Amino acid sequence: MRDTDGTRAICDPDSIDNIDSAYLSEILRRFHAQPDIEVLDFAKETLKPGLSSSFAGGILRYTMTCRRNDTERYEKSLVLKSSAGSETRLEAFERFDSRIGYPKRVIDLLRVHWDELYFGLANTNEISSYRTFIPELPIGSPAVYHTVLDEESERFWIFMEDLTGYHLADKGDDLSAWKDDLVKSVLRDMARMHSMYWNDLRALFRYPWLKRYSAEWARSTLPFWKESVRSGLETHPGHFERNHVRMLSASVENLVDICSRLDGAVHTLVHRDFKPRNLCFKQQGSEGSQGSQDSEWKVILYDWGEVSVDVPQFDLFYFINSLVDPEIEFDRAKTLIDFYLDSLPEQIRSTLAKEEFMEIYKLSVLRYLVTRELAACSFADEAKDAWMFRFLRRNLKWAELAADNYL
Repeated sequence: MRDTDGTRAICDPDSIDNIDSAYLSEILRRFHAQPDIEVLDFAKETLKPGLSSSFAGGILRYTMTCRRNDTERYEKSLVLKSSAGSETRLEAFERFDSRIGYPKRVIDLLRVHWDELYFGLANTNEISSYRTFIPELPIGSPAVYHTVLDEESERFWIFMEDLTGYHLADKGDDLSAWKDDLVKSVLRDMARMHSMYWNDLRALFRYPWLKRYSAEWARSTLPFWKESVRSGLETHPGHFERNHVRMLSASVENLVDICSRLDGAVHTLVHRDFKPRNLCFKQQGSEGSQGSQDSEWKVILYDWGEVSVDVPQFDLFYFINSLVDPEIEFDRAKTLIDFYLDSLPEQIRSTLAKEEFMEIYKLSVLRYLVTRELAACSFADEAKDAWMFRFLRRNLKWAELAADNYL
């Protein structure tokens, strides 16, 4: 495999099973620019196995005993996100879905449209982005120590900062578990991130791997989305009322038009998987300020495999709808949207019309439902992935508001 860090090459082993102390020592030496660092010993533990062993790879923690200046000893840990096994992502996806009875007609179309659907490009997307613009963004991300990518075999790994000690949003879809200042910190940093490339397509086109979900893309992949929506409705019929079936069927029939309308809206850099479970936090402030009004939250956003050029409303609804049920807290959702808008710089706020902004917000929910969420729910486990179906119900409510105007 080839090194992708752009500096002096490290001799990477053929497999993560062959990672040794000498290899880890070289990674630490280069990252810290300290040639006297030595890893004496290490232990590894599995944090997250990949789906079906190799669909999405896995996550390991390496806890190392290190020596510096020949005498100073200390503990250091890194997290490794990697592919697993020798299967490509498409092969693993096919095996995973065939095991749970995913319809053959969908798998057949998946093969045809694989490259256009971008599923196979998440590893390249994430590693290329970590190597370029992610460290410069005004929102936190894990420090990346070393990346390896073999585009032909789709094998990859990323050594990154161990975020132990940060608060993880394990129950992130429950708003009652969130302090108000934490929610505002996330929305404030999201607005700052979006502002950096707000409608600056020339700058974004410097990163050719970034995806864009245009009307042309929708037209090309439409056969797959039609079958995917049909499969989603068949797999979990109890989650859809009759009006939902009509709305989703109409949405996929009008997908090209929906994407055409979104093409004309403001675009920027979006994370596109901005759910609470991809966030962690560390409270900062003076000593003794824990929980005080003077302390601030450092927000860390990870899992950048879906980062794209898209409308900023996508990240906004993805985060808010993960937290807020519009059926019972509609005013709360509107308050959070207003806080995001108020967090944008004045030169951007002065160009926005709230009504137009909300039109794009609702349209992006419609597009998401038929080009991602229905497919995801098709192979979800209702017991293990209950949060996914709560998110589905919340998005259906927003989609109903859009459907009256646009379908």
